[in-house]
Amino acid sequence: MTIKVGDSVPQATLMKMTADGPAPVDTAALFGGRTVALFAVPGAFTPTCSAKHLPGFIEKAGDIAAKGVDEIVCLSVNDAFVMGAWAKSSGADGKISMLADGNGDFSKALGLTMDGSRFGMGTRAQRFSMLVKDGKVTELNIEEPGAFKVSSAEHLLGQLEEAIMDFEYFDGAQRCLGVLALPDETKFPGPRPGIVAVHEAWGLGAQVQRRVKMLAELGYVALAADIFGDRHIPADPPEAFKIIGDLAADPVKLRARTAAAVTALKAHPRCNGQLAATGYCFGGRAVLEVARSGNPDVLGVVSFHGALDTPAPAEKGKVTAKVLVCHGAEDELVPHAHLTAFLDEMAAAEVDCQTIAYTGAKHSFTNPDAKGELMATIMYEGRTDRRSWQAMQAHLNEVFG
Repeated sequence: MTIKVGDSVPQATLMKMTADGPAPVDTAALFGGRTVALFAVPGAFTPTCSAKHLPGFIEKAGDIAAKGVDEIVCLSVNDAFVMGAWAKSSGADGKISMLADGNGDFSKALGLTMDGSRFGMGTRAQRFSMLVKDGKVTELNIEEPGAFKVSSAEHLLGQLEEAIMDFEYFDGAQRCLGVLALPDETKFPGPRPGIVAVHEAWGLGAQVQRRVKMLAELGYVALAADIFGDRHIPADPPEAFKIIGDLAADPVKLRARTAAAVTALKAHPRCNGQLAATGYCFGGRAVLEVARSGNPDVLGVVSFHGALDTPAPAEKGKVTAKVLVCHGAEDELVPHAHLTAFLDEMAAAEVDCQTIAYTGAKHSFTNPDAKGELMATIMYEGRTDRRSWQAMQAHLNEVFG
């Protein structure tokens, strides 16, 4: 299985050429508690690797380090002697750590190998780059075969220049550690509307972090909320279902936890005080609950494939937020009876609500990592992902005027 954003880097031993000969480099020590930019090439001294990939990182090494990167690593399935010679001939010494994955064990553990046998090269690393923070992948750029675009130093530097950061806030005594994405101030100067995005049952992982980055690119100050607290990631589906089941049964607690993120984001200096909330699966339930609560700070909410049932239905005249629900019509986790009851609830409470049911779409239709492995109904659907994102943008334009 290919590693993805949010995963921990696997344990392996790489080799580095030193004045005393090849020396082992343990990946736990390399990545633990540090920020590392790694790029992998199919082979030392090969044309694209020598003419473009490595020179780009040598040229941009100072700029990358200035963004808080502790070390830049070039990885290849070669021996340490070859990597050492390449470092000297290329001018990488002192700028790039040239690490050998001689047997390809690390590349295989990442799920990022290629078959180079037709070139007489055997198994090699694919061309890719990634950013690793404290042992976890935060950016991953994998090239298509034969391409050299997304793994370049320039692309990785652009990702580093995006203002993405941890964001601590509290719900009473409970510490929450969200992820904040700020829009480019040269494109979107001054205070901007804020959006709280709420994660799925699996905790604050790659999916919602992707979404806040996308929201920042649209000009919003976006906070991925931490509803479980202390950025807890459930160990397995049973634990995840237990956590979200308890929160679903306690709407007062769920509304308060979601509102804490809203309050924290409203206080950020880049936020202009206009706020909305979006949520995915369990997060869709969370934002609908904060709408039902009548929270005056939340002008609009968007639920993507979210749960629609509630033990505390909306009261007439209390909901002030404009509501958009993007629902997969074939979602077996949210049956038609729940959809019908929700529509009746919204009508009775006189909520300004739009509900779109997408035929052909199931649960988690916005998550590219949803491939039906856990349940057949948990499945990404690209067309619906694109259409629902466009619907959200139109909704937010109306919400914020």
